[in-house]
Parts: sequence; structure tokens; C-alpha cells
Amino acid sequence: MNIKSAHLLSTLACYVPVAFSATFSNQIINSSLTLNNGDTITSSNVENYGTLTLDGEAKSSYITVFSGGTFNINAGATDINSVIHAGARQNISGQALFTEVRSGNQFVLNGGTANNTFLTGHGFQSVEGTALNSFLTGKSQINVHDGGIAENTKLFNQSQFYITPGGVANHSNLYEDSSLLLLGGVARDTDLFQNANINVLGGTVTNTRLYDSAKMTIYDGVAENTTLNYSSSLSLDGGTVDGIQLLGGAYYAKAGETKGNHDIVKGAMYLTEKAKSDQANIRINNEGALHLKKDSTDHIFLVNSLNLNDGKVYFSHSAQKSMTGWNTLHVNTLSGNGNFYMQTNVSALKGDSLFISGNASGTFRLHLEDTGTSPSTDDNLVMVKMKQGDAVFSLGNEGVWLI
Repeated sequence: MNIKSAHLLSTLACYVPVAFSATFSNQIINSSLTLNNGDTITSSNVENYGTLTLDGEAKSSYITVFSGGTFNINAGATDINSVIHAGARQNISGQALFTEVRSGNQFVLNGGTANNTFLTGHGFQSVEGTALNSFLTGKSQINVHDGGIAENTKLFNQSQFYITPGGVANHSNLYEDSSLLLLGGVARDTDLFQNANINVLGGTVTNTRLYDSAKMTIYDGVAENTTLNYSSSLSLDGGTVDGIQLLGGAYYAKAGETKGNHDIVKGAMYLTEKAKSDQANIRINNEGALHLKKDSTDHIFLVNSLNLNDGKVYFSHSAQKSMTGWNTLHVNTLSGNGNFYMQTNVSALKGDSLFISGNASGTFRLHLEDTGTSPSTDDNLVMVKMKQGDAVFSLGNEGVWLI
């Protein structure tokens, strides 16, 4: 009995289960087909509301999904070179590479990755996982949701990019009237060209660069380290701009807060009293200018520091004599050399004025335009007040406004 038992155990120990894998090609899937570990499928169509599902480590390639069809790529599975047509859907919890979305829909779910997706003809990509190197054209759209990450996205031909709270977009390029709408989350290192635009309603944009005639508008949220080039523009209608460099173009600070370093190498900044600017450090080169908005009421503008390198400060955004209000610019520190363009009504002893509460150093010229009649008294109109420093101010013109 002992010998027979040993023989039986030996036989069982030598039994090895065998797993078989299936290979499919040139299939028409109009019901439901599920592939498991080791299964592969290639060059097949999903149509008539059929469903293809990849489980485990199943692999697929060159799958075409037509209207009503669904293609599920679950965790561990991989697809390559598939096409998703209008009315069709691809759900990715695994990995999809080089998918072409032709007016269809691609959903990159939590844990899933889509790499090198090409979207055209109103194609749609929803990202809760990771989307790498997506390319959108033909008015296509990408939405990045909470937990989703989009890297190296390129948008052309009026395509749209939406980022919701919790979403992240890194290294995006927008061209040809494409747009980015930040509702929350973070957009880092974004470049905009050819009339592209970005609207910030929440969240943070960092290291954004605008070229050509690209536009950015901040309604809420934060824009950090923005650079304007050529004829691009930024409008601060709310929220915060923290650091900006102008190499061209125009910055309109209408509301909210503008703070940090403002380097105006070329182009112009237009500041209104509604925009909080007391923490702004403004440096203006000889091709740059700061304009203070003027209207029929008096306004006070606060700036932390002002450094001019032959730069220009206009106490009006235009040279219209009909403006009856006066602007006062308060700065903590003033340095460098440059020009201030101010308006006065000497006969009424009224005019624009500059007040330096801290140290003032350098040499500056005042270009004055008087809007009244010749004074009838010897009273003086004080244009500049400074508490300390050795700054020198001189008249830059003889009653002529210099632009």
C-alpha cells in the first residue's frame, strides 16, 4: 500500500496545467467579444453596436470601431494603431498607442494611458488617467478632469482644451485659433501662437508664453511668470498676475491683483485703479511704457518699486485733453532714468502727481501738457514729492506733449 500511494503522488506532482491563447484577425464584431491573457486580435472591425473588450494582458492592433461600437481596453491590456469613428467609443484603463479618433470618442480612465492620439473632425478625448502627445485638429476637443494629466498636447484649427479642478496639463502648444479654458487645476509651460487664446476662470497657469496675436484673459485664478511677445496681449479682469515679462504686446491690468516682477522690455502695460498693484515691482526699458488709465475722476495708483531704463510712464492712457480727472502715482522706491508724461491745469493748481514714499535715485524728465489758461498768480503746482534720496527731476519739454 505504501508503494502504490507513492506512485499516485508522483503522478499528480508531474501534472502541469496548460493555458491556451487565441489569435483573431479580420473579424467583424457586432455582438460581444472578450479577449484574455495572451489573446491577440488584429485588423478587425467593431460595428452595429458590437463590443470588443481586452482583459488581462490581451493585445490588439489595427481595430476599426464604427458608430455604436465600443472598444474596452482594461488594465494590463494594450492596443496600437486603432481608429475610432463618429459615434464610436474607446475606453482605456490599460494602454492605447497611436489611436486615430475620427470624430469619435476616447475616454482615458483612471490608471489608463493614451499615447500619441490623433484627433480630427470634432474628435473628443476625456482624460482621467494620462494622455501623452495628443494631437488635435479639425475643431477637436480634450477635457482633463480631476486626477488626469495631459503632457505635450498640440492643438490646431480651432480645437479646444478644457481643464477642470484637479486636472493637470504640461507643455501644451496651441495654434490657429485654438483655445484653452482653465476652470481649475494647473496648466504649466503653455505656448500660444496664431490667434490662440487662453481663458482662466480658476486654478493656476505657470510659465505661459504668448506669441503672434495670441490672447490670455484672467477672470479668476493665478497666472505666474507670463511672457508676452510680438502683438500678443493679456487682460487681467480678476484673479492674480504674479510676475510678467513683456517682450512686445500689451498687458491690461483692469481688476484683480498684479504683483511680483513686471519687466517691460518692449510693449506697454495699462493699469487701472481697480487693479491692486501695491506689490508690483515694475521695470521699464526704453521701448516699454506704463500707462495709467485716466477718466473724469481722480485716481490713486500704488506701486511697490519703479525702475526706469529710459522707460516711459504716461499718467494717461491717451493724450485727450477732455479728461478732467487727475492721477497720482505712489511708489515706495524709484530708481534709474526715464520720462514721466503728465497733464496739468496750472491756472487751477491741479494736475497729475508723483509721490515717492521711500528712496528716490536717478535722473528723470517731466513732460507736461497744460490743459488750462495761463496762471494769474505766482502760486506753485507741486508735481513731485519725495521723502528721501537724491533723484533729479527736470523739465523734458516746453509745454509740448511728447509721445
